[in-house]
Amino acid sequence: MQTIFSLISGILCLIAYVPYILNVIEGKTKPQRMSWFLWLVLSIISLVSQISLGATYSLVLSTVLTTGSLVIFLLSVKYGSGGIVSRDIWALLLSFVGLIIWLTTDIPLITLMINIVIGSVGALLTIQKTIEHPGSETAITWLLASVAGIASLFSLSIGNLRFGLIAYPIYIIVTNFAMYVASRTHKKL
Repeated sequence: MQTIFSLISGILCLIAYVPYILNVIEGKTKPQRMSWFLWLVLSIISLVSQISLGATYSLVLSTVLTTGSLVIFLLSVKYGSGGIVSRDIWALLLSFVGLIIWLTTDIPLITLMINIVIGSVGALLTIQKTIEHPGSETAITWLLASVAGIASLFSLSIGNLRFGLIAYPIYIIVTNFAMYVASRTHKKL
């Protein structure tokens, strides 16, 4: 059953990227550059942290998120918004502080928690951009990613529900659903 939920999680997340990427190329979606940069760096670190914490099936979601973040960040360079305003710079500085803490502690759980906090800052940047520019996000992407997080959570075995393993899928569920709500609430009129 774990394998099935893990595959569902990865497939949903992969499917979620398709309309987002197409909308970016068509100019309908404007990815927030700093958000996607932060998510790319953090997804790589989170993937490594989860591996060191013993994650197995739930790694499918992390792997897809890392690949998708790379593609969208690269697209955001040409088609995105943000990246040089003060809140973006503050988010980047916060991420560097987190990376320094990670490098000095070398404790996977602390690394994961710092990544979740910084990733949430990236989500806040995208939510703020969505409020300022209604219709600049692809709502279905965020909803599917949130559901993928739920499937990833179910991919964990009942006997292995440690905080370090459930924290990342819960973060994915909450932040992606918040971005879905923001993108649905703040539509162009």
